Amino acid sequence: MTEVASNAGIAQPNLSRLEAGLVDPRWSTVAKVMGALDVSPADLEAPADDHSDDGLSLLFDLFTASQRMAHLLETSMADSVITAREYAIYSVLMLGTTTPSALAERLGLPVTTLLDNVRVPVERGHVSRVPNPADGRSYKLHLTKAGRRAHHSASELFQPALDAVESSMAQSPATMQRALQDLGRAIGDAINAWATIAVS
Repeated sequence: MTEVASNAGIAQPNLSRLEAGLVDPRWSTVAKVMGALDVSPADLEAPADDHSDDGLSLLFDLFTASQRMAHLLETSMADSVITAREYAIYSVLMLGTTTPSALAERLGLPVTTLLDNVRVPVERGHVSRVPNPADGRSYKLHLTKAGRRAHHSASELFQPALDAVESSMAQSPATMQRALQDLGRAIGDAINAWATIAVS
């Protein structure tokens, strides 16, 4: 145990607590222990509720995952000053001021839906509309200081939920995120292709 703790760069008391199931570790901690044991995520057994051979589609699994995510965030962020959807909007705006169309594209939402979703944050004073220097007829959306404080407060509720998901995954968060981004692009391409067929 001492050697594993040393190789993983983790204090032995912390590793003992992990082994005893007294803590819910971050994925980074699990990865360190797996590295010290020379074990890769691919070596792990599939979870008991694996349904990969039940004949249902990729999009079905994505649907069920999205339902579970919604339930997790609704529960974990129940006491948040902003909703889970607003948290996603604020998270993108934390990266910088942007146009409604660019924000909608990043969130995978129709622009009309995005505009409806930012109405309440604007009324709260969390989001402001600022002139677009590249186009005097349009505007950009900016996260105010109050909005940043709200995002920080909500992050304290969001982060434990994220940690719990990451610590339970067989693949690394980076690998899963790349796969989801690829899937998102593929679905976007399918939407565009379907729209082309519908108008032809």
